[in-house]
Amino acid sequence: MMWFTPQQCSAWGLALLCACGRAALALWLGYRLSWAAAPAPLYLPDWSLPDPQGAATRVAARHWFGQSRPPSPPPLRLLGVFAPQAAGALDGFAVVDSGGQAQFWRPGQIVAQGWRLERVSADGVWLALEQARQFYPLVKPDSGQAGMSADQPAPPEEDDEP
Repeated sequence: MMWFTPQQCSAWGLALLCACGRAALALWLGYRLSWAAAPAPLYLPDWSLPDPQGAATRVAARHWFGQSRPPSPPPLRLLGVFAPQAAGALDGFAVVDSGGQAQFWRPGQIVAQGWRLERVSADGVWLALEQARQFYPLVKPDSGQAGMSADQPAPPEEDDEP
């Protein structure tokens, strides 16, 4: 039979204690860092209630029998434009009579029923809605002096003689 000396027992006990400590440390680190090795979480799709109104709208928007007619342009009257022609100048703006009120519109602005002011030129403006384009010419007065409307009478001319 083989007997161990006390020095050998204490050396073996210390080695066993170190091995157990290392194993406990490895288990703790594995537990704390397991999130890094875990697979990405699985996100399920949204199983919300069906939307019959939205589905009906999408079905009605399809072109079942070919392309649909272009949308009708909004009713408005172009009163004036500012369209600089110099390179690097501002885009300009348009003054529009829409429903009896004068409004100022800039290019890119959504103006009426989804129509967007696409471009301002010296003779009118271009409105766009998806693929449809509509040109509105500048309204010019029929007759009369500058700054006067055609339905107002001209002011009397002044006499220089006393």
